[in-house]
Formats: sequence, structure tokens, C-alpha cells
Amino acid sequence: MVNLKRYRKEHYVFLYRDYISDYDSLILKSRTEKILTTRLKKILIEVFKTLKKINPPYLHSLFSTNETEYDLRRDISLIQPKKETETYGIRSLSYIGAKLWNDMNFKIDDLESISPDDFKEMLVSWNGPDLNSDYNYV
Repeated sequence: MVNLKRYRKEHYVFLYRDYISDYDSLILKSRTEKILTTRLKKILIEVFKTLKKINPPYLHSLFSTNETEYDLRRDISLIQPKKETETYGIRSLSYIGAKLWNDMNFKIDDLESISPDDFKEMLVSWNGPDLNSDYNYV
């Protein structure tokens, strides 16, 4: 990820002839997204398609919904699996996908009424997870 970020920064430096600005400033100038945000949006789309049972059946067991009898702000929350290791635990798709889904800042009332294209439109305004979060998605 670091090499890709460095390569992308070199690309923007060459494109804009701006040798002083940092990576974040160059991203703002180019009006594109960070690589991390693009990757996390793709993960959220896959979580959405898995919850709607659009993805292949072997992916349906990755995420399970948290059923509650209380009226919470979020109607659909996912159970984050308990993991001991980093490589096969908190870096797994089932953990990161559930964490991202639960940390989304927009509300989805009825999953069945939203198409994948509508969900992608909702993600256009999403700028990534909260930077004050204690979890590092990199």
C-alpha cells in the first residue's frame, strides 16, 4: 500500500508540476479519492451484495446480522467475529466488512428496497471511516 501511495504521489507531482505539496493536498487538487477509501467502498459494496444474497452462496456465511429486540438507530447491524490473530482475524474480510458496515454514518431502513446501484450512489458522498476511530483499516 505504501509503494502504491508513493507511486500515485509521484504521478500527481508529475501531472501538476507541484513538488512541494503533500499527498493529501494533491488528492484534493485532482478531485479523486484516496486508494484506501476506494478499497473500503468496494468492500462495503460486497457486504451489501452479500446481505442481499446477490453474491455467490459461499460468501453468505461471512456476515451474520445482529438480531435485537430493541428499537435502535441502526436496523441492520452485523456481528463482528472475535478473532485472536491479526492476519487471519482483524485483517479478514468478515471482520473488516462487519466493522465498516457498523461504522457507516448513513441509515439503511429497508435493505430489500435498495438496489446495488442505489447503494453505490449512497457511497459517493461517503468519505471513508471516521478518522478518530481506534481501528486502522490499512
